[in-house]
Amino acid sequence: GYTVTGAFSDTQVITVTVEGYGAPDYQYSLDDGPRQDSNVFEGVSMGTHVIHVWDAKGNIAYSCEELVINEVYIIDYPHYFTPNGDGIHDTWNVVGLDEAKIFIF
Repeated sequence: GYTVTGAFSDTQVITVTVEGYGAPDYQYSLDDGPRQDSNVFEGVSMGTHVIHVWDAKGNIAYSCEELVINEVYIIDYPHYFTPNGDGIHDTWNVVGLDEAKIFIF
C-alpha cells in the first residue's frame, strides 16, 4: 500500500508500505524513474503516478516478483475562485483528477 501526506500542499510525499519475504530489502521507482532504496518519494507532482517495487535480494527461493501500484493520485485545489467572467480564476476544479465532477450549491 501507500500513503500520501501533505495533501493539498506544494510538498506532497508518497510513502510506500510493503511486507513480505524481501522486507526490508526492496527497491522503489516512481513513474519508471531510477530505482531507489528509500520507500519515500518527496515533492511529487500533481496527477496520476505509477510505483514499481522490486525485491532487492534477487534470485533467492522466496524472492517476490515486481509489484506495480497503478493510479496513485496526487491532487490539489485552488483556494478560491472568482466567477465574474474576467478570465482570471473563473473556474474551480480539483487538480490531478482527469474526470472530476464538482457540484457547488
